[in-house]
Amino acid sequence: MLDEFFNAIKKGDDAKVGEMLDENSDLANARDQQGLSPVTIATYYNRSGIADALILRGAELDVHEASMTGKLQVVRNLLASHRYKVDSLSRDGFSALHLASFFGHREIVQYLLTNGADVNVLANNATKVRPLHSAVAHNHFEISKALIDHGADVNARQQGGFTPLHEAAFGGSVDVAALLLEHGADTDARTDSGKTPLELTAEESPEAGPKQDREKVARLLTEKDAH
Repeated sequence: MLDEFFNAIKKGDDAKVGEMLDENSDLANARDQQGLSPVTIATYYNRSGIADALILRGAELDVHEASMTGKLQVVRNLLASHRYKVDSLSRDGFSALHLASFFGHREIVQYLLTNGADVNVLANNATKVRPLHSAVAHNHFEISKALIDHGADVNARQQGGFTPLHEAAFGGSVDVAALLLEHGADTDARTDSGKTPLELTAEESPEAGPKQDREKVARLLTEKDAH
């Protein structure tokens, strides 16, 4: 039953999820084989409607789930109760700051930062991302700026040797790329496979940002004598 339930969440089958919750409300707080909750899976698969429904049906949020779903008051209450430390890691290795940064919840990011969150905390998993990588991955300019203003390392490396500027270049995140350059991002940093940010602006793949935006980033980099 659990596999069926989690598969329905991943597929975005609202009706099936609702039907199974009607039969067994405890499923809202179940865990998959990796220990992840239905709310976490729904959020990772961009099923925000299902995540909201799970919360309404009684899913109990921890500080990481509250951060990824934008529940600021829940984050405040959980940290105030000392049930969680601000830099505690989720079951899959991310801090609340990673998750709020990735999913674009600026108020939560600001709250975590003002309450002592480590702006350069390293994910305890294969991604090796820091919160700035998470923010840049989804082109969150204001969050990226807040992280940098609090001391985020603009040249930090994640899995594969990618810096935030590599991510911005590949994604065609023009404003974020300009922000990173303004704060000293290394234009000639190379990934483990030898690619510079400028080279990544020319890469064509389904994951790459719009070509016209990548070309704008390329011009920014060229103006900085990037190679």
